[in-house]
Amino acid sequence: MQAEASALLSRLYENAGYGAGHSVSHDRNRIPFVVQLDGATVGTLTLGLDSPAGLAIDATFPAEVMAVRERPGALLCELTKLAFDAAQSRPLLAALFGAILEYGVEQYGCTHVLIEVSPIHQRFYERMLGFEVFGSTRLNHQVGTQAVAMKIEVTAILRRAAEQAGHSLYAQFSPDTGILQLSGAGTSASLDVRP
Repeated sequence: MQAEASALLSRLYENAGYGAGHSVSHDRNRIPFVVQLDGATVGTLTLGLDSPAGLAIDATFPAEVMAVRERPGALLCELTKLAFDAAQSRPLLAALFGAILEYGVEQYGCTHVLIEVSPIHQRFYERMLGFEVFGSTRLNHQVGTQAVAMKIEVTAILRRAAEQAGHSLYAQFSPDTGILQLSGAGTSASLDVRP
């Protein structure tokens, strides 16, 4: 399943102009989630956990991340390597964000989530999930494009994700099985999300 997610990530990132050869990797501080819908891999998203090694976003925004990290009680996580089939709906994407961050809160106590995105995607994350910019636009050397740092408190994004997923779409994630079940009026879709 990780190979399918890497192939999807590499294809979508290359199509977006971020170069080829991207892959999904797993270690104790980076947990990739693979999303399947009706047996087909439709997305991947990695939950990064803060550690002495830092977060991926530290490479581009070290001072800004440190300022958030030093807030009393702050436990940072980040979402990276998002690849999601554009044909899928925004409520489905919101349900994915919500489920992964609920897992991050329950398992690791995450209080703030950070993302690094292309400036052309900034408004999407502001409108859809309530992220706010916390660093000036600069070059991400890993992908060779401009990037914007964005942050939000986990409690706020969980509320926004639930709103975006809609009242007709209910998501339930089981860490034991790695399955995210989506159900509700007008849908019988189910996602298989495996960390």
